[in-house]
Amino acid sequence: MWDPDTELQEHAERYAVGHDGRHPFTDAWPWAEAIVAWYRRRPQRLTSRAEVVVGEDDWALVVVGVAESLRLRMRASEIGDIRVDLLADELLLWAQTGHEFPQPSERGWPAPDGPYADRWDALADVLIAGTDRGRSVVRAVTTVLRELEFLARSRPYLRGAAYNTLMEYRFAAQGCDTVTLAEVAPALGVTPVPVQDVAWYAGLGGSPTG
Repeated sequence: MWDPDTELQEHAERYAVGHDGRHPFTDAWPWAEAIVAWYRRRPQRLTSRAEVVVGEDDWALVVVGVAESLRLRMRASEIGDIRVDLLADELLLWAQTGHEFPQPSERGWPAPDGPYADRWDALADVLIAGTDRGRSVVRAVTTVLRELEFLARSRPYLRGAAYNTLMEYRFAAQGCDTVTLAEVAPALGVTPVPVQDVAWYAGLGGSPTG
């Protein structure tokens, strides 16, 4: 029987088997660094959301929050196949601890291991404290990922026949057209780009890998 309180831990264990023992959060980390770096250097806002204004210490927590958003979505797909439209609100939803969501480090939301575990702990402490600082970090994570979503919607690296092929696949598989993280990977400079099926990204800039 499926137990939501064991879902993240069981996914981490399965993931480690196929990824040289690494935790999903470890593999999410370089993507998070790249996403935040892209946000901070982009020439203009893509949405109407206010610009993120936080100190450098909190920018470090924003990176952790983006990595955790990715880790939470990785339980459902390869990192390159993550739907960008679902990513922005992931941490916001989980940070609403209480009746529906556990607190960080509880059984249903286990801490990662690996080289960035101490940084995850720092974010967890801020979220558990329930202060304005924690809420500010969560808003910043949401804003950064919402900007990434708007970039993805423009499909800057997917044109013509490649777009038609991918759209037809997504309608057949999911009943809707979506935009994935792999489609904006060239803007982030992250390689490789793990996806479930490389063929469906034919014609896309970058290097998706199965």
